[in-house]
Amino acid sequence: AAATAAAGGGAPAVAMTPGSTKTMARTYIEQAKVMKKNGNCSAALHLYRQALTLLPGHEKLQQKIGQLEQELQLPTSAAGASFSAPQPACRRALPLMERTSNVSPKLA
Repeated sequence: AAATAAAGGGAPAVAMTPGSTKTMARTYIEQAKVMKKNGNCSAALHLYRQALTLLPGHEKLQQKIGQLEQELQLPTSAAGASFSAPQPACRRALPLMERTSNVSPKLA
């Protein structure tokens, strides 16, 4: 009886097998790579974090999250010069987001 209660009373749609958990995590990671490549680092960070909830303790994933967190906190000045080559796409996206967020539509 305790095992049935612990299992959630027969809710198989909620339970994920280890294989389906890895598949879902891989899907999040692939989507995150696309987002980062397109300069949408905030979305990439969110997707990497989703994957980490499915693969807790995954070192490479934690490193990617840490890199993106640092990158998103950087000003667009020379402070970013110490970072390696893969990050410029995200830095280019941040100023664009800042410019477009302050634009209001003008009616003619």
